[in-house]
Amino acid sequence: MTMTLAAIVDGILEKAAGSHRFIVAIAGPPGAGKSTLADALHEEFARQGETSVVLPMDGFHMDNGILEERGLLQRKGAPETFDVRGFLDIVTAVRRGDEEVLVPVFDRSREIAIASARPIAPDTRIILAEGNYLLLDEAPGRGSPPV
Repeated sequence: MTMTLAAIVDGILEKAAGSHRFIVAIAGPPGAGKSTLADALHEEFARQGETSVVLPMDGFHMDNGILEERGLLQRKGAPETFDVRGFLDIVTAVRRGDEEVLVPVFDRSREIAIASARPIAPDTRIILAEGNYLLLDEAPGRGSPPV
């Protein structure tokens, strides 16, 4: 059975009923369409008059200089090459929803994360967090609060 975009949006809105802030995790392997789905959901929420924003985990790639220093540049994109603590700190601030939170976004053309590139306003209700490892149950993220 293939779910429609409308059915996914309806399901999210049903689960988010009564919530000031609702975080949706969109996880999967590289190239699976996570970003495409997150962007489509964002557009559909806007069409329905709902506030949403995409919070991409890719913005938390460690810089190539750090990866090279640690011998991890060839593994860029593996779990240990992300700033997991930074991501969790941002998710914690976003979950509170009491002030604007600026989040990084990854620029693929330059292969770098741009700090404070996307604002998440306090009145944004639906947060579409997307990334390869959002639901990974191993270090460095194990035991962290779920998205």
